[in-house]
Formats: sequence, structure tokens, C-alpha cells
Amino acid sequence: MQYFNVPLMRLCIALAMGILCAYLHPLTFPVLNLLPLLVIGLLGLWLRDKRRLETSLAFTFLSTALVFVVGYHLQQQQQPRFQPKHFSHFFNEKPEILQLTIREVVKPSKYQENFIAEINQVGQNPTRGLVLLHLKRTESSLLISVDKRLWAYGYLKPIAPPKNPGNFNFQKYMAFQDVYYELTIAREDCTPIQNKTKTLKGWADWVRRYVSKKLVNTPLKAPERAIVKALILGDRRDIEKPLYEAYAAAGAVHILAVSGLHVGIVMLLFQRVLSPLARTPRGKIFIKITTVLFLWGFAFIAGLSPSVVRAVTMFSFITFAAFTNRPTQAMNLLFLSFFFLLLFKPNWLFQVGFQMSFLAVFFIVWMQPKLSALYRPRYWVPKKIWDIVTVTLSAQLGVAPLSIFYFHQFPGLFLVTNLVVLPLLSIIISCGILFVAMAALNLRPHWFINSYQFLLEWLNGFMDWAAKQNGFLFQGISLSLGEMLLMYCSIISISLWWHRKQRHWIFGVLGGIVGFLGIRFYQKATAIESLIVYQQSKVTTMAQVTKNTVYVFTKDSSIVVPKIIKDYQVSENKKHLKKNLMPEAFTFDGIPFLIIDSLGVYPPKKNAVILLCNSPKVHLERLINEIQPMEIIADGSNYASYLKRWKSTCAQHQIPFYSTWEKGARIWTKPISIKKNP
Repeated sequence: MQYFNVPLMRLCIALAMGILCAYLHPLTFPVLNLLPLLVIGLLGLWLRDKRRLETSLAFTFLSTALVFVVGYHLQQQQQPRFQPKHFSHFFNEKPEILQLTIREVVKPSKYQENFIAEINQVGQNPTRGLVLLHLKRTESSLLISVDKRLWAYGYLKPIAPPKNPGNFNFQKYMAFQDVYYELTIAREDCTPIQNKTKTLKGWADWVRRYVSKKLVNTPLKAPERAIVKALILGDRRDIEKPLYEAYAAAGAVHILAVSGLHVGIVMLLFQRVLSPLARTPRGKIFIKITTVLFLWGFAFIAGLSPSVVRAVTMFSFITFAAFTNRPTQAMNLLFLSFFFLLLFKPNWLFQVGFQMSFLAVFFIVWMQPKLSALYRPRYWVPKKIWDIVTVTLSAQLGVAPLSIFYFHQFPGLFLVTNLVVLPLLSIIISCGILFVAMAALNLRPHWFINSYQFLLEWLNGFMDWAAKQNGFLFQGISLSLGEMLLMYCSIISISLWWHRKQRHWIFGVLGGIVGFLGIRFYQKATAIESLIVYQQSKVTTMAQVTKNTVYVFTKDSSIVVPKIIKDYQVSENKKHLKKNLMPEAFTFDGIPFLIIDSLGVYPPKKNAVILLCNSPKVHLERLINEIQPMEIIADGSNYASYLKRWKSTCAQHQIPFYSTWEKGARIWTKPISIKKNP
């Protein structure tokens, strides 16, 4: 079993808890004011008896509290209200003249290009802070790259929360990247500024764009070219959605994200190339330093994702330990890199890539030696196969609960996929680096390109085959945060019992299982029925949610159940999904509801809740006088001009008006069933 540096682990947990608490329970005053008191306390203990600090409970408490406060402060400083120069303090609810610097190019959509930009100036005020920039596509699109500066004129608005329950929370996702606002502008509303200053990220982006242009001129087909860009340049934007989903269903999506696996292969390849220098004086030192610099260069070109930075940081620590003649365990290096990365990027704690990268490596380092000891093959080939099996099982054990929590699926063929792909990955990445280098130098040997094309086509074909084995892909798995944590409690308890053979860890396993079942029972016991009018463009969709079933109501029986409702079914752990035609009238908690569509026909129902859909041509004032509705709801199937007119009319008559375009889905929660009126 790997040796754990308990103080280091404790400090890592304290730092993570500080960051988490600052996110969940943000305080209005800066906690950094507590730091001097803790530092004075630690200095007092050190001056009193520095020989017994390691066994002092007071020192343990104060050092843990100090790191907790540091983590809390780091996360607190990410919030705009603690940044006096944040642009949100300088703009009003009107268009502003802004100076922007592009920091990152993100995946474009059909109608606009997207960027992460820093706002350097609002009007005459120097500012800071990141914004999500949308630039509308035109025939004369402006070439924008990292470090490009622009003058722009536009209206800043907060990134909106999801409009339907169960939807992906894009607002929260961007907040984890310190982006809280978005700006949409047209080409004519921005002017480029000459900027000769280039950051490291800017140079890395230039390299990626240069290589991408060269790759386009090669005979390599588009799907295979997209895989090369993902593996070597860390750019997955060109991978088509079906191909990406095939990799995910096959359990091999991790190879498309540059991570520790890729860094390890690149490191071994680079060291093999430099190995003749090991015979020269200081050759080994030169190889280590050059390898570290090369890996950091590779990390920059690959986009500095959390997983690749973690891997390069760990290797840097290994190199430093070798220089100081202080070899240490891989587990301690993992925690050390965890600690330092969160000091520099506290928001990485909430990123899926960061979480899965550390959990995978943690369980590989911890569990793989134990699994490997179960069977010791005599020959080289079985030994390598067994190594892949044990590494894959260890990593999957670590990331499976987290993967199910985020993606609600589990690829049953992950072991088969990794047994086939991992032995080839070294060849694919090595040839990919050579292919990129030759493309950059305008070298195009056809025999090499054709061979590489065949290899990548075979890889994509295998992934497509594995993805089509539907019996091995378990989808729609619902897992709450509490259930996921209890699964990890059981897994870690089993692992500790296996390592230490202490009976009390069995109680941890049983406690996790009982807690998991308890949460499921509580969810069923406290389930409530609800009625939801969804926000969808051009379509009216309504759902009644009962204890185990989601009933979907649409105007047309041929309409496919929208993905937003399937996502909601999974997130709420409902077993069944049934589709029905939408009734013209029904009751909910004793309140009559009327649905008025494009025909504009409605029965007289006093004090009803009205749902307007498909832009009905009704005289709203007459309808209000006849029915005296409790509330009028208009969904996304109506024209925008109608919504504006209806809103004004309702305001004149003091009738509550709810537009799903503006406010998102309308939800009621009452234990009642929908019954069609005779």
C-alpha cells in the first residue's frame, strides 16, 4: 500500500473544504482578516516548543484552520463583489463602449463565434473580469485569436439560468470559470486594436492555428484530422457530435482529452529521443530539465486543461525530488500537485476534468498494486495485458460514481475498449506528433499519411462498433450527490478493509449501503406531483410528474418526446415516461386550466389559468372580461410581438402574466392528477 503523508492529506482536504464552503456559503466580509490571528497563534506555538509541533493538537488545529481560511479567501476573491475593479461595478443597464482582450477561443455555433474575453475598460474606467463574447457571423467575419484587442459597443447581461428543470446549468458551468456575464455583438459593433503584446497562451494559440491550417492541406480526412487535433493539440472543436458520442458510449472518451496518459506517452517518447545524451557529462540532468520544459510547452499548446496540468505538475515534482535526492511516493506527489494547483486555480475544484483526473490517478496508485498482486503472469504479453486490466479497473473504480453522477450512463465495454485501444495509443500519438511536425514543414509522404489514415479509420470504426452494442451501454442512471458520496464511502471502506484487514471498515461499507438505500426510500416517500409548462421554441409541451412516471402532453402525437423531458426524467429518477395528447381543459388542485391554441376557441371557465400557445388570434381584453383569469401564461410557441402586446394588456387589467420566454418553465407542485373534462 502506498504511504500516505497524513499532514499533507489533511491540508489538501482543508484547502478543498475552504474553497467549497466559500462557494456554498459566501460571506459578505473578507475572511483574510482572520489570517493574522492564525499566523500569530502558529508562531507562538513554534516559539514555545518547536520540537513537539507535529504531535501538538493546537498546531494541527491552527494549521488546518489557516489552510481552510486561505482556501475560503481564494474562492471568495473569485466573486465580483470582492473585486473593486470588476467591470460589473461600472456599467448600467444600457449599451457601453468596452475594450476587450480575447483570452480563449471556444466552440462556435451555427450563427455566431464564441470567445472568453477580458474587459479592460468600460467607458473611461479601467476594469478587469471575464465575459462570454458572442460575435455574430457575417460574410466578412473578423479573424479573432487569443490576445486580440477590440473596441466593442454592446449591452452586458448576466448569463441566464436554465429555463427548464433538468437542463444543463450553463450559468453555473461558466461561473466555475469566473465568467458571469455575456455580450452579443455584430461585426459592425467592434473595431480591432493593434496589439503587439503576446502572452504564452497567445503563442500557444498561434501554434495551434498554424498547425491546424497545415493539417487542412493534408490528404487526411476530416474525422481523422479532428482526432489528431484532439490528441496532439487538445482541440476537440472539430469532432462531430456522433463520433464524440461513439467514443463516450465505448468508454474511451478519456483518450480524446489530453491527460496524464498522453503526457506519459509524450514524456517517454521525448526521453527515448534524448537517451543518447545520457552518456555525456550532465546528460541525465539535461534530459530531465529539457523534458520538463518540453512537457510544459506541450501543456500550453494543448490548452492547459486541468488533467494535463496535473500530470505535468506531478512530473515536475518528481524531477525536483530527483535533483534533491529525496525520492517520494507517487501518492504524496499527487496530493502535492492537488494542493498547489488549487492555490493557483481554486475553481478547478469544481471542474469535471480536474475531479476525474485526480480520482483516476488516486485509485490507480492506491489499488493497482493490490489488484496486480492477485495474478502474476510469467510471460511478457500476458503481463502487459494484465497491467492494462488492473490499471483500467482501478481507474474505473475511482471515476465510475462521478461519471454516472454527471453523465447518467456507464459503458459496459470499457475494459474491452481499453484493452484494444491503449496498446495502440502510443503508436497513434507518436505517429501523430510526427505527422503534425511533417505537416508544419509541408512534408507529405503519401505512404505515411495513408498508413496513418488507415489506423485512425480503424480506431474510429472500432469505437463506432463498440458504441452500437446497446446491451452494454447502461443509460438513464440517476444518481444524486448524496448517493454518489455514499458510493465512494463504500468503495473506500472496502479498499481499506482489503489493505488493512480491519473489521471496523466493514461497518463503513454497510453504512454506505444503508445510507444509499435510505436516500432512495426518502426520495420516494417525499415525492410530490407537479405540473410543468416547458419553454420550447415553436412547440407547446407540458408534463405531469407523479411518483414514478412523467406524463408528457403535446398538441401532436407524432412529436418526439423532447430531450429536455428525458433529462428531467433521469435527474428526478422517474422510471416511466408516457406521452399523451394535450387536453383543452383540465383541473389542477381544484383550479381550472384552459389551453387556447391558434384556433382561438375556448370554453367559458371562470377564474381559470390560461395557457396561450401557437399565437392564438384572440381579443385578450374580451377574454379577460369573460373568464377573469387567475393568471395568463404564454409559452415559447407564440410570436414575440404577441407576447409584448399581451404583457401590456395584462398589466392594464392587473392580471398576472407569465412568459416562459422570459422566466423559463412554469411549475406547480401539488398532489393532483390531470383529468380531461367531458
